[in-house]
Amino acid sequence: MIRKLTVACMVLGAWTAPCSAADNATTQPRRAQTQEARAETVAAIMPVFGQLLAFSYPTQFRPANENTADGQYLQESVLPGETLDKWSQMLTVSGAKGLAANAQVTPKLFLASIAGGYEKACPASFAVESFGEFKIDGHDAFAAWVSCGTAPGASYSESMVALVIKGASSYYSLQWAERSLASSKPMDFNEAKWVGRLKTLMPVRLCPIVRGEKAPYPSCLNRS
Repeated sequence: MIRKLTVACMVLGAWTAPCSAADNATTQPRRAQTQEARAETVAAIMPVFGQLLAFSYPTQFRPANENTADGQYLQESVLPGETLDKWSQMLTVSGAKGLAANAQVTPKLFLASIAGGYEKACPASFAVESFGEFKIDGHDAFAAWVSCGTAPGASYSESMVALVIKGASSYYSLQWAERSLASSKPMDFNEAKWVGRLKTLMPVRLCPIVRGEKAPYPSCLNRS
């Protein structure tokens, strides 16, 4: 139905156990608390295409899939008991290697291409709400809510909040998607829920990789 950007590989049952990530590196989770959304998170830091990507990972998710191929890093997590084929919520991390060198691409256009997939699937029930442009560690970023009320052959709606960041050489994105009852009309934008979910993922950081430094990457983890 809709192109997915994907995640996985954290061993959330053992808080100090690292797991593999892009470029054969590791991710080290750490307990944290996001007050705005009242959701428990762990601090996840992973090397992806030349930089450390750090964000707050909601502990209700469980790793389901990870893949690096053809310059694309994809990782997916779903709720306990759910699968990649049947899920109600999905958390996705992606990396597009070297894409920042393309001057024609911006975070807004990158996200617009994702939204375009939704609109093509459900032109009569498509909806989008922009959160605007801002900076993540000095890097250009853009966030938005995108929704598809229903699509041919689907029995559910699908909405997500997405954050896209232009890194030093590559692009990165975080997506939190949800499926619910199908609607023939555009879904209502629940600002409290979707802004809250974006805040839950914060702080998001892009840090340089320090030669010889290993997980949990204190140079990035301890940044104020």
